[in-house]
Amino acid sequence: MKEAYSTYESRRSFINQSKLYLGVSQAIFIFLFLLSVVSSVEIDMKENFDQEETLITKISGNFLDNIQFENIFFYRGHVRVPILYDVAKINNEFYIYALLSQRQDNYSLVIKNVRYYSGSKITDDNLIQNFSISNQTADFSVYPGFMVTDEDFFLKIQNLQDNSITVNVNMGTTINDSGGFFSSFLEEEAEEGEQTITLLSGEIKKIFFSIENFNQSTFEIIELSTGNLKYEIPVYIFGLGRGVGGEECTPNCTNKECGDDGCGGSCGTCDFGSCINRECVIKEILDFSPSEINTILPTNNNETRIIYLYNLGQEDLKDIFLSVSKDLESSVFLSTEKIEKLDAGSNIEIELFIFSEEEVQIGGEIIAEANGEESSLPVELNFLKDYEPLDEKDMYETTTKTCSEIGGVICSLNEECEGELVNAKDDKCCLGNCKEIQKSSTGKIIGWAIVALVVILLIWFLKTRYKGAKKPVDLLKIGSSKR
Repeated sequence: MKEAYSTYESRRSFINQSKLYLGVSQAIFIFLFLLSVVSSVEIDMKENFDQEETLITKISGNFLDNIQFENIFFYRGHVRVPILYDVAKINNEFYIYALLSQRQDNYSLVIKNVRYYSGSKITDDNLIQNFSISNQTADFSVYPGFMVTDEDFFLKIQNLQDNSITVNVNMGTTINDSGGFFSSFLEEEAEEGEQTITLLSGEIKKIFFSIENFNQSTFEIIELSTGNLKYEIPVYIFGLGRGVGGEECTPNCTNKECGDDGCGGSCGTCDFGSCINRECVIKEILDFSPSEINTILPTNNNETRIIYLYNLGQEDLKDIFLSVSKDLESSVFLSTEKIEKLDAGSNIEIELFIFSEEEVQIGGEIIAEANGEESSLPVELNFLKDYEPLDEKDMYETTTKTCSEIGGVICSLNEECEGELVNAKDDKCCLGNCKEIQKSSTGKIIGWAIVALVVILLIWFLKTRYKGAKKPVDLLKIGSSKR
């Protein structure tokens, strides 16, 4: 009898241990699977920003396609918003910067149509990084948010506060051949080696950086900071290619399409575009947002759309001429045909007036040209009789006045409008008073009830699975009771 009981106990113990090991194995497999998916692409970016702060993010992963300007989108909720931004590849990582708006809300950065490895699989699923803009204003903004160059360059900073601020400048940690760091000076003062910069309220200054002492290609971080905010600006410098200290230099053109060979020679030139990070890239200094227009419109209806033209270069552009291609001339009209000046790191709003009496499908482009630089915006229009468009036109705001200009106020996330709510250029505009939303405790009660239910189900699952079967029959006690 004892032997039978011992055998039974051994089997029961073996079965329970097998179940436990199986459960642990499943948990480990799921964990490793999720880890491979999550770690396939890493987006190094803050979750919270202040108003008008410069967003800077680094994206790492095993990409089959380069992230280009046209792959990047910014959304407020589900509505696409125009933001000045740019992207560059530096040391096999991608950097994106964007000049954020004044609007407090929840946003997302979305990267589309780019192939990358997720574990062992290739996917082109959208990469999405959510972030928010607070109700506070950043100390200052900086443009651009990164730099890839073989020439002297500048960073433009602006004080966003009502009072004067002091910005500290840390010009990198790599000592060049001359025993120094970057040399820099302000546009107005032309003083070398400036380490702090004082800005009056709203003031803009440029910090110029000289790279004449960098003989070899170098990756550096320039820090700009106040007590409340710090920017780390990635800078990749193509050096002049001379060997360090006069030492013999061996040219290296491995995996290089163009640019220096590290010894004063060249690995080739680009037939089209510019050589950036030793790759031939067609990079437009002038860029439109949105990057394309493809929409359906009703006939016999005057439509107004807003587009934005950005200057992503290091120079102010003058005399920018705008035009539409021949196929669009009868239906698309621009609010202006010439922009007198567009500062580096700024944008300008352009209105499109669209009209057609006939049902017709037309395509063409809007063209901007200045100083030999040209950019085009593809346009596809389909005019249909009695067509009723959606509320969201082209996923962009189409009004031309701000909320303050029409005498309204923008309610915050925890407020609701007591009055008429209308569209404005900068956001939904309340033509009345903003009232704080009274939070109900019902949601909390339901939430805690769901949590409690999940905990109970989890405890029940663990008990039934790992603590196993009912208490076994004690054969010894049954035998002794019959005596």
